[in-house]
Amino acid sequence: HINKDQVEEVTSSSKEIILHKDEAVPRGEKMDLMGNRQALEKDADDMQTEDNKAHQNNLKQLCRICGVSFKTDCYKRSHPVHGPVDDETLWLLRKKEKKATSWPDLIAKVFKIDVRGDVDTIHPTQFCHNCWTIIHRKFSNTPCEVYFPRNGT
Repeated sequence: HINKDQVEEVTSSSKEIILHKDEAVPRGEKMDLMGNRQALEKDADDMQTEDNKAHQNNLKQLCRICGVSFKTDCYKRSHPVHGPVDDETLWLLRKKEKKATSWPDLIAKVFKIDVRGDVDTIHPTQFCHNCWTIIHRKFSNTPCEVYFPRNGT
C-alpha cells in the first residue's frame, strides 16, 4: 500500500527519465508528448473516415433487397429505396386500384422487408432493376418466373 506522501515514479518510455511527484517536466517535452498523442488520434480518425467512405461507396453498389451488385447490370439501372414510385409503377398501381405510392410500402408488401428505419450509413439506398421487375410482376397479370442470379451451383 503506497502512502499519498510517498514519491510516485513514472517512467517515460521515450526518454527513460524518472519523474517524481513534485518534479516539473520541461515545457517542450510536455508539448511533444501531447503532440504525438494528438497526431496518433488524428491518424486514427483519418483511417476511420476513409473506412466509412469506402464502406458507403460499397453500399452504393449493392441492391438493398437481393444484395446483387449493380455492376452486373450492363444498363446500370437502379431505383431509390425511399421516396415516391416512378411514373410507370404509379400507372400500374392505379390500374390495379392499389393505394401504395411509395417504395417502402411496396417493398414491405412484396418482399416483407421494412426499409423505413434504414440508416444510409448501414443499408444500401438503391434496389436493382431485377427487384423492380418483381414488384411490377406482383401487380400485373403477366405470369413469369422469378430469376435471382446465384454464384456457383
